[in-house]
Parts: sequence; C-alpha cells; structure tokens
Amino acid sequence: MPDTLLPAAAYFSDPARTNGQAKQAQDDMLAYLRERFGNTDGTLMVARPVDFGGQNLSNSPDLLPRGAIVMMATSTLPSGFLKCNGAAVGRAAYAALFGVINTFWGAGDGSTTFNVPDLRGEFLRAWDDGRGVDSGRTFGSHQFDALQNFSGWIRSAWTGGGSIDGAFTGYGSSTNNKPGTGGGPTFDIAFSPGPGGARVATETRPRNYSLLTCIKY
Repeated sequence: MPDTLLPAAAYFSDPARTNGQAKQAQDDMLAYLRERFGNTDGTLMVARPVDFGGQNLSNSPDLLPRGAIVMMATSTLPSGFLKCNGAAVGRAAYAALFGVINTFWGAGDGSTTFNVPDLRGEFLRAWDDGRGVDSGRTFGSHQFDALQNFSGWIRSAWTGGGSIDGAFTGYGSSTNNKPGTGGGPTFDIAFSPGPGGARVATETRPRNYSLLTCIKY
C-alpha cells in the first residue's frame, strides 16, 4: 500500500469522531497537525502500514521480529520471550520461532522439539561477515577465550651475564643485565603484562555486567 494523501478535514468528519468536547479536541489536534506536518494545500500524509519481514506491525504490539535477541536488566523473563538457555522447546508450540531459526542451534529430539541458543555466560560479538576483523568465522560459531600473542627474549652468556627484553624484565641488582657465575649465568626474570600488573582469573575477560539474554518467539 503506497503512502496516501487524504484531506485532513475529511479524516475527522466521521460521526464517530465528532461530538462535543471530543470534536473540539480533534479540531485542536487537526490544527496542530496542519501546522507541524501538513502540506500547504491542507492535506496530511498518512503513512503506509509498517512491514517487517512480511509481518504487518501497524496494529501489533510485537515490534520485534521472531528470533531477535534481547538483553534484559531484570531477571524476570518478559512475555513473548524465551530464555537463551539452550532448552529444547516444542516445534508446534513455537512454530513462528522455529520457522526463523529452525534447527540451527540444535535439533532437539529430532522431530518435535528444537533448541534455542545457549548464551548463558557468553559475550556476543557481531558477525564479521567478510570484513576481515574476525576472519574465518561463520555465523553463529562459538569461540573460546584467548590472549593476543606476545613475545620477549632472554640472552645469556656463559660468564659475561645476559640481557632480557620484550615482555620480560629482569629484577634485582640490574633490570636487564644479570651477571654470570663460575658455573654459568643466572637470571632473575619477571613477566609484566601491563602497567600496574594484572588481575588474575581462570579466564580472560573485560569488565562486564551479567544480564538476562532472551529470544523473541
């Protein structure tokens, strides 16, 4: 349906919209609309229905498409959503969602159920889609935590000491050149990942907050 020009006065001439104070309110609204959004000939633009993925959303509260991922600032699951916890749910009960994601995140029992994504404890990253920043990734693929590579070196001399550089630093009587001994060189070295040291954990992670991740069905 294309955008349509309607005489603004005609739009409000329906008897259902005209009586007493309601009519006055409509007249005031009409004057406001004409001033702010109207054309010089007294017409108003009436927008066509909002369509998203074949769904007419003009009169629907469902303004998100099926399969949309939402992060909630509450632990309570909102209406119309499922938790992204990897659960197997009914293909018939959630037919609209199944029509969008199918068995991409898991086939469930193979016939009557399918799996929603399991995003618990995970960070979400935009799909590279050929850009080359996160090259080689396929859509929906999982990636483990990792550290960017670093390098350093330690040079030793049998009797003349040695030196340390890169990601490693010496400590003690000299920061980068440790004297050798009769039996061979000795080194005291330290690894410094960054100014002020680093917090230590069982994973590599940025600062973060934990929220509820859910999917629209």
